[in-house]
Amino acid sequence: MVKLLLVGLIGMLIGVFAACGGNGDSGNVGGQTAPATQATAATASEAASTSSTEANEPEFSIQYTAITRTHPTFEAMERFVQRVDERTDGRVEINMNSYPELGIAGPDTLGLLKNGTLSFAMIYSGYVAGEFPLIEMGELWGVYPDAETQGKVIRAVREDEVRMMREEFNSQVILYEFFENQFIFSKTPVNTVEDLEGLKVRSHSASLSDLLDGLNMDAQFVAFSEVYVALERGILDAGVTAGSAGFGQRWYEVTDYLVGPIEARGHVILAMNLDQWNKLPEDIQQILLEEGQKTEEETWNGTESWTRDSIDANVAAGMEYVDFSPEIREAIGQIAMERVLPNWVKRIGGPNTVTAAIFNDKVAPLVGVTIDPDGTAKLTSAAP
Repeated sequence: MVKLLLVGLIGMLIGVFAACGGNGDSGNVGGQTAPATQATAATASEAASTSSTEANEPEFSIQYTAITRTHPTFEAMERFVQRVDERTDGRVEINMNSYPELGIAGPDTLGLLKNGTLSFAMIYSGYVAGEFPLIEMGELWGVYPDAETQGKVIRAVREDEVRMMREEFNSQVILYEFFENQFIFSKTPVNTVEDLEGLKVRSHSASLSDLLDGLNMDAQFVAFSEVYVALERGILDAGVTAGSAGFGQRWYEVTDYLVGPIEARGHVILAMNLDQWNKLPEDIQQILLEEGQKTEEETWNGTESWTRDSIDANVAAGMEYVDFSPEIREAIGQIAMERVLPNWVKRIGGPNTVTAAIFNDKVAPLVGVTIDPDGTAKLTSAAP
């Protein structure tokens, strides 16, 4: 500790000496002070330097808040920030942080974005679906058989999501980001449906809880940053998240089996408070949207490799990878039809709502499943 304090003190002194000694920004060379006879020239040089510095200062400062720093999506946003800085010649400064750093909870994020407390934030459907039921349509776990189908669904309802974000939540969608497949990080082996029974498992959305409860697990909503301790202390027996997200939080230290995956990509909306968005010039807005599109494609294309890499990383850290048995996969499909989709229909207010109509109009043709007038799910024909 003493060494660290000494190093910090020396660093501060060096910074003070450098500032006092001058540098190229002050118009001097090698830290030398201009002679008194050149006072007028020195003053002019300093004025020019000050003007140049002010010209390079950002005109717009934006705070971006992600769910976590420990996922490849955060790295993708770091590249987004760099490109925006380059394309705007430094006019836009984007500072990055995360929910844990700000001490905010996922369910509060949509309201904080709406009122401007958050200026630019990652919004996850599982956290805010109570306020915004449509957003959960992209993550009806088990309903969509593969990532390709899910991607079609997300694109099909995007226009509605973007419109509702503006009209109901005072927010401008900049881009989507995607997380890879979800895994069960378990303390105990899971080979059959019976092995899942009674396990206290961390869930992160209502639809996911419906699926886990349907597998006779005990789904519990626990904040992402609190899962490690809950697993460590035995409050939880398992947790569900993306493979790389669990690795980033070192869940491999408190669980032994990586089970799955559940075939679905989590998608998040990255949106800006509309009042702050409207303060930006049109050229800046266009740059943000264009660079956002690049990041969106980058994260979607990265999900498959992230899934593979996360398996390798967790196994290298000591976990055992267990693929779902055919029995478990069949059970997931059945639960999706009997529980996940019907329960979602109840949460959105029933089969006669606008959201249910959007599902039947835009999603049903893609998945071969419709919502019947009584709120149940009905298989129609094989999706194209």
